[in-house]
Amino acid sequence: LQSYNPRFFHIKDDFAYAEINGKKIYQPDDGIQLTVIDGHYGKVVDSKGFRNSILLGIPAQIENYVANLKDDSIVMMTSKGHLVSRGPWTKILERLGADRNVKLKDKMVFVGFKGSFRPDWVKLVTDDEAAKIHQVLPIPVVKKMKL
Repeated sequence: LQSYNPRFFHIKDDFAYAEINGKKIYQPDDGIQLTVIDGHYGKVVDSKGFRNSILLGIPAQIENYVANLKDDSIVMMTSKGHLVSRGPWTKILERLGADRNVKLKDKMVFVGFKGSFRPDWVKLVTDDEAAKIHQVLPIPVVKKMKL
């Protein structure tokens, strides 16, 4: 996962993408992009973007989207543009395993999990200029047993 601002002389643009099994899924619009992976088979189930206007005005859309995902889903999230860092939509991050007290900045990437437990590989990176996670996930996702 990567979200960054490349600078070429006077041109400044935003890029964000998720890469799964060698295939890049680019985020076309400002806001956040959720890419959902089946936790049993490792296949991409869906990829959906939510513009900043939706995050500010109608956060119920993203809340309903995440609520309707199947359990044991891996959710990869990228941000593009100026991230709306406050509001009710940020509760989605907690629901997918992020720490409650995280302070979001302009760039964010997140690997979360929707299920009955929290895997130890759940991770959120946020920064003003660039955020990146390079992570290999175990498939199928199963709860680790304590020894």
